[in-house]
Amino acid sequence: IYNLNLFLNLDFCFSAIIENLTKIINGDRFFLWIIENEKLILKKQKGILENNNNEICEKWIIEKKMPLIVENVTNDYRFTKEKIVDVNSLISIPIIVNKEIFGILRIDSQKINAFSYDDLRLLVILGNLFGVMIENIFLYQKTQILATTDELTKLYLYSYFYERLDYDIKRAQKNNSILT
Repeated sequence: IYNLNLFLNLDFCFSAIIENLTKIINGDRFFLWIIENEKLILKKQKGILENNNNEICEKWIIEKKMPLIVENVTNDYRFTKEKIVDVNSLISIPIIVNKEIFGILRIDSQKINAFSYDDLRLLVILGNLFGVMIENIFLYQKTQILATTDELTKLYLYSYFYERLDYDIKRAQKNNSILT
């Protein structure tokens, strides 16, 4: 988990989150959704999502803004109207970034009672860490932009411009190409 904070790329971070969860919590399928423009977008998964009806859980989490553990999907009152395909138990949490729901982590199992409340507590703690990690990535990216561009004009700073120009001149000389 410590090494996850070293990632500065969101896609790489998402892959690492799913990969590490598979080592910590026993489940059959792992999913990470993010919310963009009020739509759920599946970013990473391990296992196959059978159909879109499975997003019922994610919509519930967005509405209630709280974690969810379902020990037996067929007996759960929240999902009686729509059938969740090929899942008997699940555990899911919101990922909070800047006090807003940024994404959702869900783990499915074909076994009934596959997850305990200890698993839920662990997933909530990890979700909080993932939220901080994602926030750090956003802050790092913003710092990189501020370090190279003027915030008012959006032009490159003098120092960055000449650093980049020097790099491009050396590359053009090395490749015997023309610098334009």
